[in-house]
Amino acid sequence: PPTIVPPRDPVSQTLAATIPLNRSSETGAVNYRFELATATDGFGAPLFAGTQATTSKDVKGLLEDGASVRHLFRVASIDAVGNQSAFTPATFINDTVAPCSISSSLALVSGNSSGVAGFSDSSIVTVQLSCIGDNPKNMQIGCDGTAAGKAFVAFSGVSQCVLPGGQGSHTVQALVSDDAGNTSAAIAGSITVDTVAPTTPVLSTPNSFTNQNNFAVTLASPSTDTNLNHQQFLGGSAATSFQTFAGSSFNVALGNGDGNYVVRVRGVDSAGNLSPEAAVTIPKDTVVPAPPLILGGAGPVFVNASSFTF
Repeated sequence: PPTIVPPRDPVSQTLAATIPLNRSSETGAVNYRFELATATDGFGAPLFAGTQATTSKDVKGLLEDGASVRHLFRVASIDAVGNQSAFTPATFINDTVAPCSISSSLALVSGNSSGVAGFSDSSIVTVQLSCIGDNPKNMQIGCDGTAAGKAFVAFSGVSQCVLPGGQGSHTVQALVSDDAGNTSAAIAGSITVDTVAPTTPVLSTPNSFTNQNNFAVTLASPSTDTNLNHQQFLGGSAATSFQTFAGSSFNVALGNGDGNYVVRVRGVDSAGNLSPEAAVTIPKDTVVPAPPLILGGAGPVFVNASSFTF
């Protein structure tokens, strides 16, 4: 039997495909019997069946169009006296549909979980690529915003990019290809790199004594940052972790008895960068002072001066 080159499962991006053969080892004249059919209909209803002397068959125009139509192909050698070898089979798919034809998306994710979507405190980001439709095989990732011309790597839904250029907005682009060489439309996502921490907030509340169970802390000026997201405080009897607050003041619970309560305040930007902390100490004192003692006792005391000591 002849050998089909490539041996099995070639794919074709278009309806033009040439099937080359390695010649049979038969001495003398040899003809070749070609048969082509779809996997659905089989060779009982071939798209083509014929004999020729040449060692290749152009099946252009014989393939059924449509995504992922699997074709069966077989060829046998026939010698000068009519002896026919066994058929050598092969299958191939006429695939003209680009990957990601149903849906696609590309998200860039920061390694800092404190930030919000679309921001990163580092130029190293995770690329989350979704491609639905056809069978993605390879991809090109352009961390500089252009995927064309980049090296092909095996398709993966998760990869990594080192974004060039430092601070500011960045775009990453991907192209996905399948076994047939069809290429998807460009898929892109953007993220803003911000590595600068917000400024330190300034408190207008000084270290202050109180005998109350709640105390109001006021900011003279909040943290500032181009991408400032919110402010937080930690302190008091109720807070075990930093709490977000809005505006320029917040109340602190002082429910753990007398003593010093340290309250810390900081700003957080959208990339998760933390400002330096401002702090204030609030001593709580609910102990009533002891009554004073009048020197000389509680009874009548005779004096000949306009003042007395207690």
